[in-house]
Amino acid sequence: MLAKPVEKKNQNYSDTMRKYIDTPEGRDLYSKRMGIVEPVFSNMTYCKGMDRFMFRGKEKCNIQWLLYCTVHNIGKIQLYGMV
Repeated sequence: MLAKPVEKKNQNYSDTMRKYIDTPEGRDLYSKRMGIVEPVFSNMTYCKGMDRFMFRGKEKCNIQWLLYCTVHNIGKIQLYGMV
């Protein structure tokens, strides 16, 4: 795993990510994102209809997010069964 860059006040995160993705290790790790993370967010956005939080405040949004995650995981268990 590559070491994280030293934090700077005016750091450009896009440039930092671009440099990381240009490495062979970064390309390999980023390519796995499409099969691991993206389907979860697309399922919650399009299938479950969560395109925004309905409550205000960090605590209430966190509760809503956890509920959507629970529903997503129950759906996976229902579709694929307990492993």
